[in-house]
Amino acid sequence: MHNLKLSDCKILYLIRKQCFNDIWTENDFILMLSNKLYFGFRIDEKGFILCRKILDEIEIITFGVIPIYRRQGLGRRLLQSVINYVKTTSENNKIFLEVAEDNTPARSLYKSFGFQQISIRKDYYNSITKIKNAVVMQLLTY
Repeated sequence: MHNLKLSDCKILYLIRKQCFNDIWTENDFILMLSNKLYFGFRIDEKGFILCRKILDEIEIITFGVIPIYRRQGLGRRLLQSVINYVKTTSENNKIFLEVAEDNTPARSLYKSFGFQQISIRKDYYNSITKIKNAVVMQLLTY
């Protein structure tokens, strides 16, 4: 596992393309990782997590593991890396994320780490195939 860097953008795009049915581009990753507020972690070409710092909060922007590598603990390792980062960074003590309402495996993973549902965002995800609600979840780390 290593910290995300600008040179990872092509790999991140290719991983995300295999995980989600949406319209993100490599340039989206370039724009985010060019900003010092964004950070994350990657495990080889199998999965990654990308976050943004906002005041005392961390927002998980996108998180994915290629389908053939799922159920091997990679997502758990990536999420734990963010939690460890937050716990060792004094100015950050909350982690937020949005997850598709119908993404039961991801929601179960987050709940296993102590994330709590705090709201629903109607019609939040506009993918190529359909519009989905998002569940907003939060983890307090203090």
